Amino acid sequence: MTQLAPVYLPSSGSKSKNGGMITSCICHGCPWSDLVIGGKNAFQHYFDWSMGRTEGGVASMHIDTRLPNGGGALNGTTFQMCRPFPY
Repeated sequence: MTQLAPVYLPSSGSKSKNGGMITSCICHGCPWSDLVIGGKNAFQHYFDWSMGRTEGGVASMHIDTRLPNGGGALNGTTFQMCRPFPY
């Protein structure tokens, strides 16, 4: 998180125009439309950012702080490849 901070918290004090969604998924098989952070999937967060609905900086960064692959919270047939890590 410290290394990522300059992307969305510029040292100049100005607001960053960057945005992003970082998931805990490491299985590379998760459907992006079903990965949800803060009640929205990646496409919804991107739409809000691109339409200017979220300001730059922290409000435009959506980070899944769970353990890899959701720490076991990603389950069911949609997330059948997402076993808790390490397994």
